[in-house]
Amino acid sequence: MLTIHYQGTTDVQTMRKLITELTAISNELQWKYFVIDDEDFTGILVTTHEKCEPLSLIINRQGKLIHPAWLNEENPPEYAFYVSTKTNFSTIDTHIAIVKLLKYLKKKYLHNIAVTDEGDYYETENKELLQQKWDFLLKKHEEIKNLMENNLTENDKLLSADNLADRIEEIIRKNS
Repeated sequence: MLTIHYQGTTDVQTMRKLITELTAISNELQWKYFVIDDEDFTGILVTTHEKCEPLSLIINRQGKLIHPAWLNEENPPEYAFYVSTKTNFSTIDTHIAIVKLLKYLKKKYLHNIAVTDEGDYYETENKELLQQKWDFLLKKHEEIKNLMENNLTENDKLLSADNLADRIEEIIRKNS
């Protein structure tokens, strides 16, 4: 699945300036957003497309970007500070918009953010390469979906999670 991963730090005052600008951008583009500003966290979640995970830019009091799933943890693990936004169920233009937004925010607010884009668009700005990866993953997703629809039985759906995972793997291996 195509995902954009990022990590970095900033201070609360800079994050508040980022939030102000990003809410204005979101209003202009009719994106939904949610602002967090309390004693423990400051940031914003932006939904750029209904089928895209939100772009999460939330820092803890130490100034580290943190994944929203870890906001209630007193001692989050190190990987909690790696944030990601899955885009592949939205549109290629949404993916590109998020990349361009992250580049802009890096220049203006998040100077030390590190971004890894599974579509390689952040690194290359090559839309054709992104489209190739996008199309490949959509094709594979459809193939697996069809395999499951045609091979999973009603009894399979009653299996435990581990046994169901084994059954899915068996189906994929058999049909590869």
